[in-house]
Amino acid sequence: MNNFGDQRSHKNTLGKESDKIIEIELKIKQLSFEIETARREEEEMRSKTQELKQEAEKSKAVAEELEKKIELYLKQTEGAKAS
Repeated sequence: MNNFGDQRSHKNTLGKESDKIIEIELKIKQLSFEIETARREEEEMRSKTQELKQEAEKSKAVAEELEKKIELYLKQTEGAKAS
């Protein structure tokens, strides 16, 4: 009977360890999924950041061009007032 009890105890220990292994595997899968999701989000953010940089550069160029035109118009206005 003692041998039977040892076998049952060993079987329970194996079952608990098997459950722990399954739990660890599930956590690993969950973390892998979260890592992949984070990688995709990072790539999307990098892409969006690049787009925003390009838009900012275009806006800056337009602003500089408008600034030059305003300066020219101001000079023309001052010249017209002086004449």
